Amino acid sequence: MNQNTPNRSRSVGSRVAERKAAQKRARMVMLAVAPGLSQGNDPWAGWKWLIGDWAPEGKGAAGLMVGGCTFFVDSSTGALVRQARAETAPSGAKRIPLHHEKMVVIPPEHGDPGYATYLGVDGHAVRYYYEVGDSVIVLRSMRFEPDPYYRLTYTRKGADRFAVRFESSKDGKKFTTQVEGTCRK
Repeated sequence: MNQNTPNRSRSVGSRVAERKAAQKRARMVMLAVAPGLSQGNDPWAGWKWLIGDWAPEGKGAAGLMVGGCTFFVDSSTGALVRQARAETAPSGAKRIPLHHEKMVVIPPEHGDPGYATYLGVDGHAVRYYYEVGDSVIVLRSMRFEPDPYYRLTYTRKGADRFAVRFESSKDGKKFTTQVEGTCRK
């Protein structure tokens, strides 16, 4: 096998171990970056409109996904954190937890772009670079074979609403929407 060819026969255990190692590296970077965050400039100025607790708009029917997310600046590291949860909405009163996820956002430093690391419950990790505009934040993933490219877009829709769209692409050019919706504070 060519050394540049991805090994698709890796075991699930080895892929999980690699993702856990990526999560550990992300935590170490957060700790390394934190001291530089107190130097006066607010690295989260373009993100402030997202900080807070958010719930999806619309009504959940039996079997549909419901949940919410929270954006906050972690006081111990200075990193911006998004915690999200998704649950099923059964016909009874009890919700069944499906999964919890976290994304840790690190600000740009020394001319490098800012980046975020998504950490899923199953050990799945995605590394994003981001761009912040006046009312939109776009996160684009790096690609690691055989995973597709991902794009996550938050668009401000007023003081207490935002739209979110998650897309994937095989070539990084033509994206297909996987999930989209709106949230309200």
